[in-house]
Amino acid sequence: MKIIAVLMSAMLTLVVSHCFAQSKEKKIEWGEIPLEDIKMKSYPYDSTAAAVILDDFGQLFIYENDERDYEYHLIHHRRIKLLSEKGFKYADVKLPFYKRDGYEKIQLLKAQTISNAGIKTELSTSDFFEEKINENWSAFSFTFPQVQVGAILEYKYEFISKRVVDLRDWYFYDELPIRYSELRLKNETSLVFTMLCSGVDYYKSKKLPGDITQYENHPTKLTLAPGRYYIEHAPALIEEPFITTMDDYKIRIQFQLNEITHSDGFKEKFMTTWEGAAKKLETDPLFGDQYLRERFSKKAVEAIKPLLSKDIDNESKLQFVYQYLNSRLSWNGQYGMLAGQNVDEAWKTGKGSKAELNLLFLGVLRQLGLPAIPIVVSTRSNGLMNLNYPLIGQFNYVMVGIDIGKGLILADLGEPLRPLGLPAMDALNYHGWIADASKPQLINILTPVCRDFYTSVLQVSDNGSISGSCKANYTSYSALQERLNRKEDPSEVFWQNRFGGEGVFLIKNGQIEHELDFQLPLVLKFDFERADNEPAATPDYIYFQPIIYTSYHESPFHNKNRNYPIDFPYPFEEKNVVTVKLPENYEVENLPENINIELPGKGGGFQFTTQAIGPNLQIVGQININASKYAPGVYPDIKAMFDRIAEKFAEPIVLKKKS
Repeated sequence: MKIIAVLMSAMLTLVVSHCFAQSKEKKIEWGEIPLEDIKMKSYPYDSTAAAVILDDFGQLFIYENDERDYEYHLIHHRRIKLLSEKGFKYADVKLPFYKRDGYEKIQLLKAQTISNAGIKTELSTSDFFEEKINENWSAFSFTFPQVQVGAILEYKYEFISKRVVDLRDWYFYDELPIRYSELRLKNETSLVFTMLCSGVDYYKSKKLPGDITQYENHPTKLTLAPGRYYIEHAPALIEEPFITTMDDYKIRIQFQLNEITHSDGFKEKFMTTWEGAAKKLETDPLFGDQYLRERFSKKAVEAIKPLLSKDIDNESKLQFVYQYLNSRLSWNGQYGMLAGQNVDEAWKTGKGSKAELNLLFLGVLRQLGLPAIPIVVSTRSNGLMNLNYPLIGQFNYVMVGIDIGKGLILADLGEPLRPLGLPAMDALNYHGWIADASKPQLINILTPVCRDFYTSVLQVSDNGSISGSCKANYTSYSALQERLNRKEDPSEVFWQNRFGGEGVFLIKNGQIEHELDFQLPLVLKFDFERADNEPAATPDYIYFQPIIYTSYHESPFHNKNRNYPIDFPYPFEEKNVVTVKLPENYEVENLPENINIELPGKGGGFQFTTQAIGPNLQIVGQININASKYAPGVYPDIKAMFDRIAEKFAEPIVLKKKS
């Protein structure tokens, strides 16, 4: 289950028989297309859009069926206007549903194409295909006919589900701009739901009469009224680098079952407390049993105990157990908070899911007398954690926390090259929850600053040739990534591929320090020479770029604006210090100008300086990103800074032959 980035300041509780708000009501009828929509050539709020969702309507009904089971129906009606040939891909539609045991189904599906001349071509039942995705999931697929620029694609269907604990989310954002989207809800049961709205943390809000809340970020306006929720002019959500998952930044509505009143008057609570959730997990046979019952980790403990000296301290013991299990067990690529098998099976086979590996690790540590606790998180690819509600289903990852007097250490098996204290990068999602019944609590997932430090000596010869040496020092996740790079390519070609700049430099004499000592920075050393070095008579001018290697020769940010945060996995710093040894018969004609850029709120910056030190030049370029998350309002500053970094690193130094 994807989770919620931000909650409304006030939760709206949905009770029996909500009436739809009547203000600004809008209706669409099947096939009744306004003439202005047929004639539309472009979307005024996004002239570059290949297509636009004109209208997206959902009607959600919750009721008790004839078998006295609860279910809900969602009637979904959508229209898409094609504005260019790039939008033709939206003529292919897939509607997934959970088919196993008849849990969900789709019925009353119909679709039609309306040409730019108003001619309608409707699909027949034989044009809809049900395809099996896996044992649990299926999907209806279809393709609109007569697709052309200016056409409108219209489809409608009814989705039925028995899962009333949490209803299907309604998204107000899409990869296409949305002119208008609305969801209406009618609840004819004794079920009480809590409505949660996410993705509006950077919108201005105001309260209106009639228990209505409105959010605005021009030209987008979201209105939440009892039983009726609608948005106008939602922009396209375009994926860019440095995000968690796009779902975190889509405005959406969720409904979580809070309470049910049974026929005898008994009220059953579905949303428990954090303490109640921890107790439930502790007794779960796929979670708590796996580390609390000693028999599941007994064989692993029996293998490790004889290898430990009697006087070993807790820190050394923790390091040994972590490294031993990491070398003995491999991750099968599956996430999850609950074990799919008993953890002793993972020990026996030597592989398992994240839950199985770390729950086994947890059980071993506890049996060896180390104070270990389970910490569950929602990964970056799964979505941000909801801090306000104890929704166990939002978690998809479990780690181990250990406190041996030096603060909480996070341990995460599954990658032998990753040192103790560095969880997998996907687990760096700001918050975690200690799922320990004795003291459950929310924690911040803190990571050290990742530092890349390049020290280069560059020799310029009289004939214009360039050569020198470079020392690269990596810490934290950069060190891990470089070790993984080297593991993937242990050949000598590695050096050329990694630092050759697509043939700009010839790399030789590569050396590695601390390759297997994961607690220390990784150091890479190599010599280089410019690939176009050719003996020649002394030229009048010599041009060269002093920065031998950087991760930011190009800016990672390309869009002019951004409607969602910039989400780096961790703070980082890159520093380049270059010493240039000048040829005796040349003098400096031109140097790049010094600059100093500071991000708002001490969020980081970029400094570039050049100075003469005796007969040599020294160039220093330093990039600092001091936070993990930046609000959309800071995006123009960050984009401008990285654009400037790329430009500055590309500027040449010019030497002139002395007269």
